[in-house]
Amino acid sequence: MQPYEKDGSWCSDDGTIADENKIVVQIVLGATQISFGIALTVAQEDFKKLTVNSGVYFWIGILLLFSGASLVEMEKREYPWLEKLCLFVNLLVSGASVIAIILHGTEIGKETEKEDPCDEMDRYYCSNAGKILLYGLNSVFIILSLLELAVSLTAVVIIVRSTRQKFYRQMVST
Repeated sequence: MQPYEKDGSWCSDDGTIADENKIVVQIVLGATQISFGIALTVAQEDFKKLTVNSGVYFWIGILLLFSGASLVEMEKREYPWLEKLCLFVNLLVSGASVIAIILHGTEIGKETEKEDPCDEMDRYYCSNAGKILLYGLNSVFIILSLLELAVSLTAVVIIVRSTRQKFYRQMVST
């Protein structure tokens, strides 16, 4: 079953969404968020960081896993309620991605406002490795959240176009 483009949307021979890469990306991103979330929660337990306290790693990871799984199910079965569920979950993922970008950006802003601990010590003996690591990890999570946002919005657009195309086929056939 090769996908083809028809009227600007990608469809397979049976009219379902044909881009499985977006499904795999959502599942992989969800697993990545959860696994990094476990490691960072354990590592930053004493620091009381905003991203750890909010649980952003876990709720966005679970949403991504659920979204990918529902898209896999939608590929196999053609139910109208399943399409609505996938649309709703992907809209939730989009909103959660925007919230995650805001949380990680706020965390970066908090870290850059703090004074440099090396100002009081000799530069030779001081290391900002922890601060640099937190800044870098939050930057990586902002990039991952932007990717999640793009993938979920693409899935929303494909679902809406597919639904419209099916509705149009029903109107023409009657």
